[in-house]
Amino acid sequence: MAASALQSHAVNTTPATTAETTDARCSASPSAAIVPTPPSSSSGDASSSSTTHDADEAAIMAPNVAPFHQYYLSDKVRFSVYDTMHEMLQSTGRHNWQRSSRMDACQVILGDRFGLAYEQLRALPPRDEESKPLVNYFQGSHRLTLKGSMTKLLRDACPDVNAFLPASFVIGLSLHPKSTETTTAQRPGPPARLLARLGGRFDLPVDPAPQPTRRRDVEADAAELVALERAMTANPAFMWIVKPSSGSKGAGIFITQSFEAIVTAVAKANADAERPVLYVVQRYIDRPYLLAPGGRKFDVRIWAMLVSPPYDIYVFDQGSCRTASMSYDAAKLDDLYRHITNHDLQQHADSYGAAEQGNEMWFSGLCLQLSRTHPTVDFDAEVFSKMTSIIVKTLRAAEDLLRVDVSSAVSAALPPGAAGGSGGGGSSAAPYRGFQIFGYDLMVDSDLNCHLLEINGSPGVAKRWLEPLVLSTIETVVAPRFPCGFAGQFAPVKARVAEATALDGESGRWMKVFPH
Repeated sequence: MAASALQSHAVNTTPATTAETTDARCSASPSAAIVPTPPSSSSGDASSSSTTHDADEAAIMAPNVAPFHQYYLSDKVRFSVYDTMHEMLQSTGRHNWQRSSRMDACQVILGDRFGLAYEQLRALPPRDEESKPLVNYFQGSHRLTLKGSMTKLLRDACPDVNAFLPASFVIGLSLHPKSTETTTAQRPGPPARLLARLGGRFDLPVDPAPQPTRRRDVEADAAELVALERAMTANPAFMWIVKPSSGSKGAGIFITQSFEAIVTAVAKANADAERPVLYVVQRYIDRPYLLAPGGRKFDVRIWAMLVSPPYDIYVFDQGSCRTASMSYDAAKLDDLYRHITNHDLQQHADSYGAAEQGNEMWFSGLCLQLSRTHPTVDFDAEVFSKMTSIIVKTLRAAEDLLRVDVSSAVSAALPPGAAGGSGGGGSSAAPYRGFQIFGYDLMVDSDLNCHLLEINGSPGVAKRWLEPLVLSTIETVVAPRFPCGFAGQFAPVKARVAEATALDGESGRWMKVFPH
């Protein structure tokens, strides 16, 4: 491994281009935005009419000077990346970028992940290609970021899924007491059927007034549960990690070798729930690569970005290794400080921060560890490349769901007059472009194979890499499309970030990995 890899590993990918110059568009006034009725606040992502934003104040203070560009930031956004992007855009000056409460007039839309009104976005008045707004989330991204949906999607779409995703089962629907297709009089509830299939070994609830659920979904869930039992019976030495599909921060996770314990826990979670609570049961990686000192587990958080159209995939060239506070011990499954590396859990350990500040290590530290345990291994070629491959495979697997270009099926469903709508013929490009940052959580095993654990749709970014990541996002996605909003005025921000990253010799930027 090259010595320079200990400071900043070199990635053999295409660097994201940076727009530094002002083109002809900057010499003219910005194109006037066509402003229809603003989206209703009932969409879940429109700002309150009582909220005063910077652009509205600017219109009073300097009514004769229009900003080059405007951006929308939802009041519901609680994501450090977009808060930091807001600060950076503000730093360019009042007459370059201003925040506005009118989403339909903005060039950049930083909406709430679950509140964006995509139907209204697709109905925006047509704009020329260069002035289409950028929107920060994809409508179908939850199919990748909910653990259960991700598991099902990748199993269906990736022929080699077993090479990077540990054996996984999605259960819970058939253990919910209200899951039935018709009524208990016409058909017994899934828990009762499941009891019969499993020999009546578990005390599962049956609701007297079940709610309608698609029969095939319930039966598929029951079959999944039976398949899990068979897998556990055939491999009694395997350990399994159980995670709520929509959970976060390590909540509700446990590790076990007992099928009975899994069914009991999932049934209990569903007993009083209004809707089914899904869980992913995944084979536990019991031979992880361990860190010194103490032989401790870690997982890797690496950030990816998708931009569509066209369908470009980027990987940030730095990452965070989140470390355990205590030595790994496969015999002590109940001691989660040895097994679950989530910061929200580890921060309560007595030895938290003893080995690394905040239980966090950068790629340079991981390279140093590898140079001692595997001196002939090149991190970029043999580890980072595997992580990149997983990112590309998973995002390509979801391409039909995430691509912003309106498909023929979607286009046909829209009215003929709607943007992107054909009323039954052909396809058309959507009137906006999408970009989204994903956080991939991966595990490296003792053979240096990489395994996907989960994908986050609004990932936390380590403070060390927050500003470099946001700056590179602006340079990669925003500045090339709207360069006149950054001509000269962005230099102080770049200088500050460059000074901070120069302190330890590491950089941080998006690298384009697909298409090459």
